[in-house]
Amino acid sequence: RLARSARKIGLDRDGAREGAHHAVDIRVELPARCHRVERALALLRPLDIDCSRAWQDGTIERDLRPAFRHHPGLDAKATQALAVASGTGPLVAMHPGTSAWGAFKRLPPATFGAVAARLHADLGARVVVTYGPGEEDLANRVVMASAGTARAVPPTGGIAGLIALLRRVDLLVAADSGPLLLASALGIPTVALFGPKDPD
Repeated sequence: RLARSARKIGLDRDGAREGAHHAVDIRVELPARCHRVERALALLRPLDIDCSRAWQDGTIERDLRPAFRHHPGLDAKATQALAVASGTGPLVAMHPGTSAWGAFKRLPPATFGAVAARLHADLGARVVVTYGPGEEDLANRVVMASAGTARAVPPTGGIAGLIALLRRVDLLVAADSGPLLLASALGIPTVALFGPKDPD
């Protein structure tokens, strides 16, 4: 409300949260159910910017993909960390953790372990489990549930280290989390496990 802009664009009453529609003078209508990216892109329509086609055909993801710097020391550390994986097939990373706030979105470690065991048995996949601060026990429970086919990878140096590690995998299987978003931004194939949330 304090912004002095000539136009304040926001979602209409049905799409806005916490009464935000009262603070805007141009209200954008949305379908009853849509993806959050569609929600955000809809706010550009009053500016005569239409990204709907780029969103539908996937080019917007390619065009907006950020560029991440390489860190030679972290690249070497990531390669060394991934050497713990056993098998001859594709390299698959699993990230079972989420933020503490999003813990309700986590699948049971046994589920990740079963998927790891199946990938290893069917494809010879080399499966590693990544984890963040305070999630070592969670990662170890996935490893145990995999009957030893997965291996926990020690932290590789913050977000930059995780990026270096993700660049080397063929697939990431993860809950709705930061590593999932990083992998997607890097163009790495992902199996994204969303739930229990609105599937749209």
